[in-house]
Amino acid sequence: MNYRTITNRGGRRFFTDAQYEQLRANNEATRVAQRAGLPEPDHVPVVRLFVPLSRCCWLLSEVYENGRAYGWCDLGWPELGYVSLDELAEFSRLVPAFGTIVVERDTDWASDGRTVGDIAGLNRRRAA
Repeated sequence: MNYRTITNRGGRRFFTDAQYEQLRANNEATRVAQRAGLPEPDHVPVVRLFVPLSRCCWLLSEVYENGRAYGWCDLGWPELGYVSLDELAEFSRLVPAFGTIVVERDTDWASDGRTVGDIAGLNRRRAA
């Protein structure tokens, strides 16, 4: 599977080429740190994926060769974790009066510079 060009069921790509390159570079930096026994870097999210008409979203900072992505995942209970790009690509739901919804890339989203760890920490403080 070529995760650089993975698409949703509507045929729209999850990542631009530049976003995919940054996601892979972030993953490589994490792997280098792991191999060296150093603390893993806390990356800034590169892309925001979301499900329209829901609060489900993923702020992704890394993509692995096997199609797993890492970042801040909010499916109603936000957490740092992994998600399968294959599963996101296959997701679709028929919503009466709206049609079929799929996972989309937020083309208007831009990072504010906070890392995924910062975002997760902010959410933990808000929930407390």
